[in-house]
Amino acid sequence: MFASIGENTVYISSGENTVSVSGGGYHVSFTLPDGWVYRVGEEEAEYNDDDGKPSIYLWPPGGWDHPIHILCFDRLALNPGTPYMPRVGKLGPDMIDMDIGRYGHIQSGFLPDGWWGSFGDDAEELFASLKVDKDLPTEGEQTLSVRGGRFHVELPVPDGWRYRVETNEEESAFAPVTIDLWPAGHVAEPLEIICTTTFLSPFPTCVPRTDIELEWEEFHGQDWDVIYGYDFRYVTLLNGGSHSWWSEYHTEATRIINSMKISQGLAGEEQIVYEAVWNVGLPHAETRVSYDEGSAVWTVIVDDIYRVTLDDKGKIIDSGRICPDDFSFALTWNAYGVSSYDSATGKLVKTTDATHPEDYAATHYIDEKEAGRIWQLIQKLDVESYPDVYDPNPGVTSKPPMTLILTVRTADGEKTIKAEGIAITDEAKDEKGQRFLDTCRAIREILTDTEEWKALPEVEFYYS
Repeated sequence: MFASIGENTVYISSGENTVSVSGGGYHVSFTLPDGWVYRVGEEEAEYNDDDGKPSIYLWPPGGWDHPIHILCFDRLALNPGTPYMPRVGKLGPDMIDMDIGRYGHIQSGFLPDGWWGSFGDDAEELFASLKVDKDLPTEGEQTLSVRGGRFHVELPVPDGWRYRVETNEEESAFAPVTIDLWPAGHVAEPLEIICTTTFLSPFPTCVPRTDIELEWEEFHGQDWDVIYGYDFRYVTLLNGGSHSWWSEYHTEATRIINSMKISQGLAGEEQIVYEAVWNVGLPHAETRVSYDEGSAVWTVIVDDIYRVTLDDKGKIIDSGRICPDDFSFALTWNAYGVSSYDSATGKLVKTTDATHPEDYAATHYIDEKEAGRIWQLIQKLDVESYPDVYDPNPGVTSKPPMTLILTVRTADGEKTIKAEGIAITDEAKDEKGQRFLDTCRAIREILTDTEEWKALPEVEFYYS
């Protein structure tokens, strides 16, 4: 139904209905709640380029003094280089100011107290249904070719069908290509094809793609309806209202889907890290990344607990904990009253040269992160390449001398390197000796940074 306000004609919803407005190459669609009012007007001067783009005002029942405005414009064209985000801004309770995709914006003035409490649920449903996009017709069957992010998508568009395309050129984990397709006359009821390199949590479990006849019942009634996996590329088919025409255009729609071709470029470091941290369930963890050009393999160390290897397209090769379950170690260091630690018992000793040595002992069991860091250090050292008795600086002495004893235990056996009576120095004569000194020092620094070590009293005796 419609009514007049001044010189303007407005349309009043009687029961929920879908509003569809096109103009100037843009298309706007949304579900108007029962009793709400809308009017199609002129664009504001800031965005008006005289091309007939839709400009829509909306009111809830009785809310004439506080209209909501939907505008159409190409955000990336106005602000080149601006990162695209699908829905960014403020949605209630005191105002509305939100981007809708690349091509739209919805805004209001300040809303009075009680407005959101009365109309907020309806407003949120309206905004969830709102789409602003480009409307591109076809002339005869054509092959649509779209590049965006790391994707290249090709699919046939039958004669008379329409399509909209939205891409994000950012080389990021969230770099989708979205293609809406619909037969003529069904602009507000598209079948959405979404391609993304990431597996986002709102999606259901991915299933392998098979070239089968798709029946609407397979994905009717779900929010995210069907996901087809292309190796590490994902395609989501989303019901945007296409059930209304599915039975009539089933054959053409199925041919489009089964003819779709997707290729994916090489993954960048950001994508590699994203896949690694989500693989081990630590999305906010610290990471270290390396790439082996010879094998084209990425390695990501996640929080010093996990090691994940991936190929150059971002597919997981291997994933697991860095430190084996059967690993333990012991380290003795210092001069005179030596310090020591044994991870098998957790005993941590600051010094043995004290009036009451028992006051200088504590218990500390290394956590997964500490174990991972220490295991990586020991792996780089290659303890089996060292003799049982070792001096990193043969022929060099100091008074007092220093002791370094490192023991490594795994299921394969036990290895101890004893460096007793050696010179107190952090420098060695050769690379092998330097690696031994650096490894022992790094392990010592991890142990002396623990709360248990810091809580022990200061040593009684110092020697010069």
